[in-house]
Amino acid sequence: MHAPTLARKTDRPLQRATDADAALQSVSDPYGLLDNCLAPSGSAGGKSPSVTNNSVMLTNTPAGAEPDLVFGAVNFSDAHAVCGNQVSMTGGTVRDEVYGAFHWLINGDTLVDNNSVTIGGGMLKFVAGGMARSDNAGHATAAGNSVIVSGGTFDNSIVGGEADSDCEGNAIASGNAVVIHGGTFRGSIYGGCAWSYSGSAVASNNAVKISGAPNLASAWLCGGGIQHGGSGARVSANNTLQMSCAGLTVFGLSGFQMFNFRLPAHLAAGATVLTVTNTADIGKDAVFGMSVSPGLALRTGDAFTLIEAGAGALIGNVAAAARFGTLGGYCYAIGQDGNKLVLKIGAPAAADAWQRGKGGEGWAAGVPAPGKPRIKTTPPFPLQHP
Repeated sequence: MHAPTLARKTDRPLQRATDADAALQSVSDPYGLLDNCLAPSGSAGGKSPSVTNNSVMLTNTPAGAEPDLVFGAVNFSDAHAVCGNQVSMTGGTVRDEVYGAFHWLINGDTLVDNNSVTIGGGMLKFVAGGMARSDNAGHATAAGNSVIVSGGTFDNSIVGGEADSDCEGNAIASGNAVVIHGGTFRGSIYGGCAWSYSGSAVASNNAVKISGAPNLASAWLCGGGIQHGGSGARVSANNTLQMSCAGLTVFGLSGFQMFNFRLPAHLAAGATVLTVTNTADIGKDAVFGMSVSPGLALRTGDAFTLIEAGAGALIGNVAAAARFGTLGGYCYAIGQDGNKLVLKIGAPAAADAWQRGKGGEGWAAGVPAPGKPRIKTTPPFPLQHP
């Protein structure tokens, strides 16, 4: 569970930020005073003047003037949802944490919806698109929040949206996303996560989307993180890893139930899309969707390693309906070969099958097009199942 290391008040003087609509200030939270926060002007009392549609930009931070915390909007006072806020950062340093929005109450329900953080560069630690926290009997919900990264260095976790209920309430994180095009990462990356002390914790329909050439060698990818200490339900469902690049290495993989892999045009037969140096847990009956980028020519007999668990273990299995399909005009099969999950290209697909999948998009075999005969395929290699 992520425990915010929020900085408390010191004697450091408040300073103006470069954004005219935001200022460095101390902000009252439910338990005290947070020092050196960059937030919308007027947030010192614990609630931003408006909790919707704010925009806070950080372009640089002079040495000695780095904020400890950055908020697109805060509400530590009442039940008003915090929605549609944005934080953008292109350079500089944040000492502790960045939130697109933070809604935190001791009693009562909290909601952060459709907030975002966009990072193009800089030095950061923890980042969340939206954080909802209820410390007593209330429920916490984080929905539709996002973090989009094209550059920067991150020394802690990144979360699209997080919901924390520290007592009896439920925590729901749904429809959140982390989108990565670049950057260097040294912590966990969650599409969404839900923590509840004794209620239900549900993380669903969250996503981690990766393209470009980020450095993820020290990062653990998790689609939907869940944790609770009581008897409530623990649900991680329909969380997606979307890969539009290849040749990447991550430290660990878990919390995904769906995988969408788009093979890049430069990918050579025999190449590996994703290497996991620790455990790669794809879960029970994982669903895989395959597509190819324009320019990638497939041939019968080509093989691509989708996921390889280097020194760790490959845990889980691919759903039966997702093991066969068509891709780029060919039949394919996905199966486990030791600690590898391998895609093998078979014979050319029937003409009517290719017409249904034109444009490079594949679909699970055994699901015929309306009015078309069922297409039977033979796996091009023996499948092994955990």
